[in-house]
Amino acid sequence: MSNSNTDQPSSPLIEWGLWFQWVLATTLGWILGLLFFGEIGIGVVVGLTQWWVLRGIIPERANWWIWASTIGWLIGWLMFSTGILPPPGSGLNDGLVAGAAVGAIMGMAQWLFVFRNLFDLSIWWIPISVAGWSVALSGVLGWTVTGTVVGAVTGFLIDWFVRHADDDEV
Repeated sequence: MSNSNTDQPSSPLIEWGLWFQWVLATTLGWILGLLFFGEIGIGVVVGLTQWWVLRGIIPERANWWIWASTIGWLIGWLMFSTGILPPPGSGLNDGLVAGAAVGAIMGMAQWLFVFRNLFDLSIWWIPISVAGWSVALSGVLGWTVTGTVVGAVTGFLIDWFVRHADDDEV
């Protein structure tokens, strides 16, 4: 007699393939945006590289991701460049504040344009974005790994959304 609980393989905590794609897309977007367009171009390039992953998951909403990321980053960048926020790299506390602000702005834009009404508990995208960007822009891990940190933190939630979505949501 077999136990029905042991007949079904348990699903892993995270789908590493999707998470890795998200981290890679975010890392490449950060590096390419910074190299070719400077700080002002990071949002659009990260948005494009992340779109590449999202288009296979939410094709009807993925194009809005590019706009949300671009607008969110530009608002944050304007806050840095005008002195409303301290620029990243100006100290741990300043980096945490700047990262929290950018994460909140980008997270809200991405949630409003893409995730709202698409996934249950999608509002969590905003605080997770705050956490990812705060750590990334704090300067603790270095400027060059910013995209990797943001991708790693937010990638867990992307994976969670997909794995917990009803079939009619995705």
